[in-house]
Amino acid sequence: MGILFLILKIIGFILLGLLALLVLVLLAVLFVPIRYRVMAQYEKTAIARVSVSWLLHLIGVRLVISGQEKSCKLKILGIPLFDFLAPHKAGKKKRKGKNGKNKKSANRKPVQNTQTKQATADVKASDKEKIDNQSNFSDNIDRDLDDKASFFKKVKIYAGKVSDKIKKIRKKETNLKEQCNKWLTVLKRDRTKEALRKCKTTVCKVIKAVLPRKWKMYVHYGLEDPALTADILGYYWMLFAVLSGHIDCQPDFENKVFEFNLHAKGHIRMITMVIAGWKFLFDPDLIYLRKIKKEVDSL
Repeated sequence: MGILFLILKIIGFILLGLLALLVLVLLAVLFVPIRYRVMAQYEKTAIARVSVSWLLHLIGVRLVISGQEKSCKLKILGIPLFDFLAPHKAGKKKRKGKNGKNKKSANRKPVQNTQTKQATADVKASDKEKIDNQSNFSDNIDRDLDDKASFFKKVKIYAGKVSDKIKKIRKKETNLKEQCNKWLTVLKRDRTKEALRKCKTTVCKVIKAVLPRKWKMYVHYGLEDPALTADILGYYWMLFAVLSGHIDCQPDFENKVFEFNLHAKGHIRMITMVIAGWKFLFDPDLIYLRKIKKEVDSL
């Protein structure tokens, strides 16, 4: 009994250790942020580099796109393992040789009698001539009937088509007004307003969690018309209070040029995404918002 109890005790400690390890990994996934860096540059050619890492660079992905290089490498502990954009080697396809007898049989052509060919050609020509005569006769009859058509009949047909189109347009306009009234009725409800407020709050949190914490851009530009260059500079100074410390704009009034350099870095916590996803899936107000089309159709 003592040995059995010892074995069960060891198994229990192992299971407890595995459970603790699983909880630790889950907490790490939820709370350890995924860090990213973005570098984009354009002078003569465009270059973009994106680096994503997690848990002190235990796992990382590096994406490089330029005129000469395109790669997306997965790294573990800094060691590149796999390139998602590497060209795949095309497998060689073996072609089976054909039998010589089949080639000879394929090269054989049936011999036909020249007289039979000539007779067949004469019959086809005569048939074609008859068909052409019949088609010309029928075309003449159709033209005569079209010429005899009454002018008032054509006007009546045209007026009927215009009347049908006007009726369709009025029907669509009536349906559109009804739909707008239904949507306004549903949107004025207190529950709809509360659901929209929750949706706005959740989306703003997700966007704030994804956007970079630090970013800076340098722009050197110049257009053919110096007046347009000055207009863009004026827009920049209008937004200077918001863009100050992030964008350095240098105009060139003499040359046509465009260069920019962007550096950004930030991090994303999965717990924020999980909470937002949970709200979108199970919050009663957001479920109501997803099914708001049914509420409108039910009116």
